[in-house]
Amino acid sequence: MRVALCALVAACLAVAEAQAQSPVATDATTPQVTASVRAVTRVESWSFFDPAPLRSLEDGADAAMPPATDPDYTFLGNRFTLGVHASSRRWEALGVLQYIQLWNLPSNAFGPGAFGTGAHYYLAANQSRAYQLYPRLLSVTWKDALSGTSIRGGRMEYSSGVEASSGVPSLEFLKRERLDGRLIGPFEWSIVQRAFDGVRADVDKRGWHATAAFMMPTQGTFEESATPTITDIQVAAGSVSLRPHVLIPWSELQGFANVYRDRRPVAVRPDNTGRVGERADVTVSTVGASQAGIFPTVAGEADSIVWVAGQLGDWYGERHRAFSVAAEIGHRFTAMDWQPWIRAGWLYASGDGDPSDDRHGTFFQMLPTMRRYAQTATYALMNLRDLFVQGYLKPHARLTLRTDLHRIDLASGNDPWYSGSGATAREGIGFGFSTRPSAGETGLGTVLEASADVRLHRRWSVNGFIGTMWGGDVVRRLFAGDRLTFAYVENVVRF
Repeated sequence: MRVALCALVAACLAVAEAQAQSPVATDATTPQVTASVRAVTRVESWSFFDPAPLRSLEDGADAAMPPATDPDYTFLGNRFTLGVHASSRRWEALGVLQYIQLWNLPSNAFGPGAFGTGAHYYLAANQSRAYQLYPRLLSVTWKDALSGTSIRGGRMEYSSGVEASSGVPSLEFLKRERLDGRLIGPFEWSIVQRAFDGVRADVDKRGWHATAAFMMPTQGTFEESATPTITDIQVAAGSVSLRPHVLIPWSELQGFANVYRDRRPVAVRPDNTGRVGERADVTVSTVGASQAGIFPTVAGEADSIVWVAGQLGDWYGERHRAFSVAAEIGHRFTAMDWQPWIRAGWLYASGDGDPSDDRHGTFFQMLPTMRRYAQTATYALMNLRDLFVQGYLKPHARLTLRTDLHRIDLASGNDPWYSGSGATAREGIGFGFSTRPSAGETGLGTVLEASADVRLHRRWSVNGFIGTMWGGDVVRRLFAGDRLTFAYVENVVRF
């Protein structure tokens, strides 16, 4: 399969080169072929919460032993992507081949749970190095199946919340930052990423856009073997978006519905029951709506985000009833130097208050792009209360600075602390979301984050991030230390 894909890419590149050397075609049906290359190299460094020391039973309860795990490590990841895109008036084809490498993954950064992203990569690879060549995307789109309708099939990306374009650049940026992938997404920040095999139909009209899709995710996210399709997970997704000014001035509105069904042979059950099983048994339907708006003011632009979702279904034989709400406001002072943009928001994702009843109340994120909403990558938006402020500055056209401050609490002290970004593998010991016990506490911690994006050239950028978390009562019940630090530097080259 890899040889065939390489041959396909080589053939497309040869066509592109030949086309570039030939006179411009005047036939509108002649495909236009382009190629793209992207290389991402990232160094990640973790200093996780210090683990509690082990104790020797032979020497008595007060005799401490050195920790068996190491929460401090640094590793390197690299992702090389080659894409070929062919487009005509009626058809469009996309092929993307990806090669990833990981070095110096930590072999002992565990207990309780995995200590950061490097530990998750190690769990999947079971060694300190990993590498993989795989078809990232391979799809065909019929662009004019019916009037205003397109149909895409194959291996593709899908992100909930951004199925339609509003045509307003500042609103699109806001949607990408605060709506993209809350429930379904490719988790593009991870070295491996995730794709979806299936079919998608889009109807695009002047005032509205509708999307319907049926998909199965690929392995990926932290699992380096990203070629296989997870056939035991099926996802149906649909949305209708109303463009700005249709109902509310300066606002895009969306209604959405998703169905997630999971029957993978995994024993881990991520909830507060402490039970295990032979396989997953989850069927969850989510219905919700969102509003995203950019409003002109005398000093610049105000913005708002409202996102609500309710869930029902079946969770390992129990009734699933859960919900989540997010509300955010902000203002960008476009007339001032550095264009400061100040935002604040609140999120609530329900938890399960009673592990002994027949009702499961933890909001289930399905297959999200987790790091957009938790940059320090230590918690999922499940059983969570998140109160935050964030600020952006643009000192130069090529430099963007960002800082975030979060106060994180669990919605229920009877439910665990959840982390992860959804299913990564077809089978094994991991569900995709992991848990740590809360011991009846709700205070998870305070998170301070800062990042800088520097565009050195139109084809070259460097990004840096540092985040620290001061753990609350939940953390102090599990760890000896209550301070976590995560940092990375990333180099991106694209052609």
